[in-house]
Amino acid sequence: MNLTSKRMLQFLTVCASMCALSVTAADYVADSFESPDGAVDLPIAQYKQILGAPDGNGVVITNYVWLSQDGDVSKVIAEDNSAFTTAKGRPFATADKSLALNLETEGGTLTRVLDGNATNDFVVGTPVYVDTLIKFTPSEENPTIDDPNVKVAAFVNALSNLVIYTGKNVTINEIGTTDTGLAIDPEQWYRLTIMLGQIDTTPVAQIFLNGSPVETADGMDELGNSGGSWYLSAAGLAPSLSSISFKGTGMIDELVVTDMANGFDTPPAGILLTLAFDDAMVSVTTNGAAAATGAQVPTDTAVVITAQPWYYITDVGSLFIGGDTTNKVSGSEMITGINGTVSTELADQTNTIVAAIYNTNAGLPSGFGGYPIGDIATWAMDNGQDPEDITEAMLDDYLLDVAPGTDATLTITSIVVDDIAGIATVTIQASSELVDLGTINGTLVVYTADALADGFGEPLETDFELTAASGQQATIEVNVGAGKFIKAVVR
Repeated sequence: MNLTSKRMLQFLTVCASMCALSVTAADYVADSFESPDGAVDLPIAQYKQILGAPDGNGVVITNYVWLSQDGDVSKVIAEDNSAFTTAKGRPFATADKSLALNLETEGGTLTRVLDGNATNDFVVGTPVYVDTLIKFTPSEENPTIDDPNVKVAAFVNALSNLVIYTGKNVTINEIGTTDTGLAIDPEQWYRLTIMLGQIDTTPVAQIFLNGSPVETADGMDELGNSGGSWYLSAAGLAPSLSSISFKGTGMIDELVVTDMANGFDTPPAGILLTLAFDDAMVSVTTNGAAAATGAQVPTDTAVVITAQPWYYITDVGSLFIGGDTTNKVSGSEMITGINGTVSTELADQTNTIVAAIYNTNAGLPSGFGGYPIGDIATWAMDNGQDPEDITEAMLDDYLLDVAPGTDATLTITSIVVDDIAGIATVTIQASSELVDLGTINGTLVVYTADALADGFGEPLETDFELTAASGQQATIEVNVGAGKFIKAVVR
């Protein structure tokens, strides 16, 4: 069947995998079809395609976000819809509105997979929005929808009325189409928004046309009573979204998938910004889900920034506003936790979060006070110790650069005196084979005394030389004139 010649409307379907995965910030779709990704006559399969590394045979792997079937001639065309306005705005706020996607699927299905081929859950309190501008083409006959994963579909019938395909209100197992009675002009653009959510753990959808909810007798209100703008999912209890599909002819523009109220509050969620940070130094969550560095999120997204152990936040980024400090290192102004919002009115912006290693020893046991905080942090991270784990008993382990609890000791194993040269050669042995005296964090120092009763005073700054230090042993040459008794320690 040639759907184009029969003037069957392209219809939008919301498809879902039966497998429910966690939502992440990278799962949004934001397709404006404008330059630089789009161009006049660009086949849709080439829009936003990503060229990967060559495989073992030297063939470059292409990752597609738009999947078309044989015969599909859908492409980006010149279409100025900048005059389109609604009280609720548009999905995108970009200035350029000169290109759109012309659908010619020729009987097949054109699918836009979620970025990263991921799956978005829509859970209680966190709905997912599918939002687009659409120019409908009326169909001569209603399309057949036989994919069990389709949750919601919308098309225009031969009477030019908007028709929706959902689960019916009578029983969750009943599915079918509902003529909404809303007249559609095929020459006009419309904003079609589908909000996927749950009511008492039951997957539902709310449908908006130009920002107004579509209410019918087959819908229900939020209490589950007959009549309203909420519709049961046609795909049962799977609360997840993995793709958006189109079939037939018509046009679409400004396709967005997000978990924010997309454009019903300003500025529109079609504006995405990139979060950049070093995940070894900080972790970032948005809407309770972990965000990876490079993730794109809608403007006005709430974020929580948490420094990794031994790091503190030095810069939250130029697009970060309204931050509330949630944690600081005791005794200092080192911020290790902060939450706020990232916001911009311009597309393609990046918010860069910067962190650094602790800059003071605040909060550590007093014995660690005189040592470089960077060295302490490196030793602690190498040994899996967070700042709050450090105790005074670990100081010797830090100085000898061994794991906590090693409790290595140093012993003078021999002293050889050269009376002619006036030099005493002292050999020092560490009790643990884990110690390498050539790479310790501390410093090997020497004390001398003429009589034990006098006690050891300040360590020698001269009159001795560390001639060798490797593995468990170190060799020191001491001027015998410095004192008869010798003590060596690491401090």
